[in-house]
Amino acid sequence: MKKNYLLFFLFTFILTASYGQQSNATNVRFNLGKVSKNVIAGIESYNLEDLKYHARLSKESIEIVEKLTESEQCYNTLDISNSIAIYLETALLAEELVTARTYLNKTEDLILKAFYEYDVCSNEEANAVSSNYGENALTDLQQQQAELKAQQAALEQKAKDIKLQLAEQERQETILKKQQFVTSNERAMTSSINAYNDVLKSCECRTSLAPSQESVSDLSTKTIQEIKTFYLDKSITISQNFGAKLKACKE
Repeated sequence: MKKNYLLFFLFTFILTASYGQQSNATNVRFNLGKVSKNVIAGIESYNLEDLKYHARLSKESIEIVEKLTESEQCYNTLDISNSIAIYLETALLAEELVTARTYLNKTEDLILKAFYEYDVCSNEEANAVSSNYGENALTDLQQQQAELKAQQAALEQKAKDIKLQLAEQERQETILKKQQFVTSNERAMTSSINAYNDVLKSCECRTSLAPSQESVSDLSTKTIQEIKTFYLDKSITISQNFGAKLKACKE
């Protein structure tokens, strides 16, 4: 029954467009039809990118409907359109195909309600008959909108939390990399000094290179490149000191 009702309105909006009774850009039924068409295409998509493509097209059309129904004071249709827009936005924020498809599925009944409420709004007699329904539907839709906005806020917060976690993970990895780099270079410096001292000892130079007394605690605030430069300069200094001691030993 729901599908027959939807097909009826799709047929109606196609006829309307064909005979040029109203401009497509300003026709509520036409744009609701576009929303429905792209929602169905999105649900039938087999990948998230294609689904989001149709969801974006649906959102563009529903935004037109929102503007038109507000100007026509069709507030029930406007509230339903707002709910549809929130579902579409939530689908666009989803990171999984199943989740995004679930939100698109939720718009199908709302699209039917939007068609119905717009017909009611367009017909004063129908408005009088269905006023109670409209008030109840408005309350339900407002509650749905609040829930959807909360879900959307939760998704956005989750994305922020993940971003912060990744930043912290990257910071910790950088700290660990620095520590490993410093440890490796300190070990190399000690090994070099010992090797130089062995040479001096074998040459009976009666002198030696003293181990480095420099603190490495300040290196934690420097970049990897700055730490690398520090150890290169240190290696050059040790080599120069070794060369000077060898020359002195000859004299």
